[in-house]
Amino acid sequence: MYQEFLLLPKGVQDLLLYVKESQTSDEGFGEGNPGHYCEFDSEGMKPHLPEDIMIAKKIPWVIFDEEESDIPNPYKEHVYGVAFISIKEDALTKIPEIGSELDNRE
Repeated sequence: MYQEFLLLPKGVQDLLLYVKESQTSDEGFGEGNPGHYCEFDSEGMKPHLPEDIMIAKKIPWVIFDEEESDIPNPYKEHVYGVAFISIKEDALTKIPEIGSELDNRE
Protein backbone atom coordinates (compact mmCIF):
# COMPACT_ATOMS: atom_id res chain seq x y z
CA MET A 1 0.00 0.00 0.00
CA TYR A 2 2.82 2.43 0.84
CA GLN A 3 5.19 1.28 -1.93
CA GLU A 4 4.79 4.41 -4.04
CA PHE A 5 5.37 6.57 -0.95
CA LEU A 6 8.47 4.58 0.11
CA LEU A 7 10.12 5.16 -3.28
CA LEU A 8 10.09 8.94 -2.75
CA PRO A 9 13.12 10.75 -1.26
CA LYS A 10 12.95 11.12 2.54
CA GLY A 11 12.48 14.89 2.33
CA VAL A 12 9.41 14.44 0.13
CA GLN A 13 8.10 11.72 2.45
CA ASP A 14 8.44 14.09 5.41
CA LEU A 15 6.68 16.87 3.50
CA LEU A 16 3.76 14.55 2.60
CA LEU A 17 3.48 13.24 6.17
CA TYR A 18 2.94 16.79 7.43
CA VAL A 19 0.58 17.66 4.60
CA LYS A 20 -1.54 14.61 5.47
CA GLU A 21 -1.44 15.43 9.19
CA SER A 22 -2.55 19.01 8.57
CA GLN A 23 -5.19 17.96 6.07
CA THR A 24 -6.79 15.27 8.24
CA SER A 25 -6.31 16.74 11.72
CA ASP A 26 -9.03 18.58 13.59
CA GLU A 27 -6.44 21.31 14.15
CA GLY A 28 -5.58 21.53 10.44
CA PHE A 29 -7.29 23.56 7.79
CA GLY A 30 -10.31 21.22 7.80
CA GLU A 31 -12.66 20.47 4.95
CA GLY A 32 -12.94 24.03 3.63
CA ASN A 33 -9.27 24.42 2.73
CA PRO A 34 -7.42 21.14 3.30
CA GLY A 35 -3.67 21.10 2.93
CA HIS A 36 -0.51 22.49 4.40
CA TYR A 37 1.63 25.59 3.91
CA CYS A 38 5.09 24.11 3.31
CA GLU A 39 7.89 26.60 3.93
CA PHE A 40 11.00 25.92 1.88
CA ASP A 41 14.51 27.31 1.79
CA SER A 42 17.56 26.24 -0.20
CA GLU A 43 19.85 26.85 2.79
CA GLY A 44 17.93 24.47 5.08
CA MET A 45 16.56 27.20 7.36
CA LYS A 46 12.93 26.15 6.75
CA PRO A 47 11.41 22.67 7.17
CA HIS A 48 11.57 21.74 3.47
CA LEU A 49 13.98 22.07 0.56
CA PRO A 50 12.92 23.53 -2.81
CA GLU A 51 13.78 20.29 -4.60
CA ASP A 52 11.35 18.38 -2.35
CA ILE A 53 8.59 20.85 -3.24
CA MET A 54 9.34 20.41 -6.96
CA ILE A 55 9.22 16.60 -6.70
CA ALA A 56 5.94 16.73 -4.75
CA LYS A 57 4.49 19.11 -7.34
CA LYS A 58 4.96 16.43 -10.02
CA ILE A 59 3.14 13.65 -8.11
CA PRO A 60 -0.26 13.10 -9.77
CA TRP A 61 -2.14 12.70 -6.46
CA VAL A 62 -0.66 15.86 -4.92
CA ILE A 63 -2.44 19.17 -5.46
CA PHE A 64 -0.10 22.15 -5.75
CA ASP A 65 -2.03 25.40 -5.42
CA GLU A 66 -0.39 27.65 -8.02
CA GLU A 67 -2.14 30.81 -6.74
CA GLU A 68 -1.21 30.29 -3.07
CA SER A 69 2.34 29.07 -3.70
CA ASP A 70 5.75 30.39 -4.56
CA ILE A 71 7.29 28.23 -7.27
CA PRO A 72 10.92 27.38 -6.54
CA ASN A 73 13.38 28.67 -9.11
CA PRO A 74 16.24 26.16 -9.35
CA TYR A 75 18.41 28.68 -11.19
CA LYS A 76 18.57 31.18 -8.32
CA GLU A 77 21.31 30.93 -5.73
CA HIS A 78 19.05 31.29 -2.69
CA VAL A 79 15.52 29.95 -3.08
CA TYR A 80 12.85 30.34 -0.42
CA GLY A 81 9.10 30.62 -0.14
CA VAL A 82 5.88 28.87 0.78
CA ALA A 83 3.92 26.27 -1.17
CA PHE A 84 0.33 25.30 -0.38
CA ILE A 85 -0.01 21.57 -0.99
CA SER A 86 -2.80 19.08 -0.42
CA ILE A 87 -3.31 15.41 -1.19
CA LYS A 88 -6.22 14.01 -3.16
CA GLU A 89 -8.60 12.34 -0.73
CA ASP A 90 -8.44 8.91 -2.35
CA ALA A 91 -4.63 8.97 -2.09
CA LEU A 92 -4.41 9.69 1.65
CA THR A 93 -4.05 5.95 2.33
CA LYS A 94 -0.73 5.97 0.42
CA ILE A 95 0.83 7.93 3.27
CA PRO A 96 1.34 6.53 6.79
CA GLU A 97 0.32 8.38 9.93
CA ILE A 98 2.93 10.41 11.79
CA GLY A 99 4.27 8.22 14.57
CA SER A 100 3.63 4.95 12.70
CA GLU A 101 6.31 2.32 12.23
CA LEU A 102 7.22 3.96 8.90
CA ASP A 103 7.99 7.23 10.68
CA ASN A 104 11.23 5.62 11.92
CA ARG A 105 12.64 5.20 8.41
CA GLU A 106 16.22 6.21 7.63
